[in-house]
Amino acid sequence: MARTYAVVDLFAGPGGLSEGFAACRLADGTPAFDVLLSVEKDPAAWRTLRLRSFLRLLDRLPRAYLAWIADPGRTPEWEETHPRAWEEAGRRTLRRELGAPGVFEELAPRLVALREAWHGDTVLIGGPPCQAYSLIGRARNAGNPGYDPERDGRHFLYREYLRILDLLRPAAFVMENVKGLLSARVGREHVFRRILDDLASIGGGSDGYELVAFAGGRVGCTDVRKFVVRVEEFGVPQARHRVFVLGIRRDALPVLLPPPPRVARHVAAGTVLAGLEPLRSGLSRGDSADAWRRTVLDAFGRLERLARKVGP
Repeated sequence: MARTYAVVDLFAGPGGLSEGFAACRLADGTPAFDVLLSVEKDPAAWRTLRLRSFLRLLDRLPRAYLAWIADPGRTPEWEETHPRAWEEAGRRTLRRELGAPGVFEELAPRLVALREAWHGDTVLIGGPPCQAYSLIGRARNAGNPGYDPERDGRHFLYREYLRILDLLRPAAFVMENVKGLLSARVGREHVFRRILDDLASIGGGSDGYELVAFAGGRVGCTDVRKFVVRVEEFGVPQARHRVFVLGIRRDALPVLLPPPPRVARHVAAGTVLAGLEPLRSGLSRGDSADAWRRTVLDAFGRLERLARKVGP
């Protein structure tokens, strides 16, 4: 029977992965995933993370939010207008630096409580910071005569992901990173192969994990190139490539193993944007701030009316 899974998002940024999981629905329309804990250290990203978590807790977008988006100014006082939802969003989104002293110990009781309350029906998502793995970051590091990759803690932040994975023992996990991770090395060792080995070593027997190359739809894949997802092959008008490792707990394989992905036709950006009003940067050629404001407010008004028709 279909069921909802609790989600823990690490190194969450502004919550892109969480948004994707939260958008999934079961056949009866109920959420397939409930994002109950997200952890991020950057203050700006965390503020976005909390706001998005707050909005997902509401039945519909507040008028104050639509007006604020159309005419940014003073941020609405959500703690006054929606105190319970805002407080809950704050509980679900933590501004913490994973890997810093005491953070794992602070998170551990919540992770254990989630594991027990959901009887293992949890999903761990996220990806360690990518600066140490990206091609640009590595080029910058190579130009630094004092740079020592063995002492760059960003190479090993994935170990915090491993610690939480080992404690939570979710039904599945998703680890995401940049494509440069495939060729990153520390000394003579390939970083990605070490990560795969470490992920596969968590647990044992039915508590262990089978690694799935999502793009290749293969369990136990050893070809690292199969872990690269090329979004242009799935109808996204952007040549964006990312590494995704999907791990499924062995006892959950019959329920969660996804079918082989269907490759969509390539879509050009022009096709997606066709029919939209042309935009220019800045205000020129007779444009006015008032005209743009009226246009945006009208668009959000139509969106709000549509949301009322559709319902929660």
